[in-house]
Amino acid sequence: MKVLAEKLLGIKPVVSFLFMTGLLLFATKIRSRQTKGILEMRFLDAIIISTFQGIAAIAHGISRSGSCLSSGLFLGLKRETVFDFAFLLSFPAIIGATLLKAKDMLEAGEGIPSGYFIGAGVAFVFGLPSLFLLAKIVQRGKVHYFAYYCWAVGLLGLCLI
Repeated sequence: MKVLAEKLLGIKPVVSFLFMTGLLLFATKIRSRQTKGILEMRFLDAIIISTFQGIAAIAHGISRSGSCLSSGLFLGLKRETVFDFAFLLSFPAIIGATLLKAKDMLEAGEGIPSGYFIGAGVAFVFGLPSLFLLAKIVQRGKVHYFAYYCWAVGLLGLCLI
């Protein structure tokens, strides 16, 4: 398992996954059928979107939120439904990672540095407006704009290899 993780964390896989993320996001431009709201969302839809997020969590360079948004749009969910679900789906990952890190630090006798609390506060202050901006981009159907960013960063990564 450690060998697989090391192979997925190198710069070449990350650059490759950035290009794949760009393709996934760009493909949302041609997906226009949005018929299912939150009440029409099936259990299978939730499993598929969650699986995409799980894959993105272990493959650095694939955006978790981008993969959730893209997969939900491909399944025919409305933009608002996909955004809300992707947002809610992030909570267990964020809270779980935070608790595991805190547990490890406390078990090591390190305590939790005050910088972590400052960092969390700064992330919240800047993250909230970013979420509102992302919501507007998703509502307008412009998720594919992020593909250009992924491709540009991927090209930069290729130049660094």
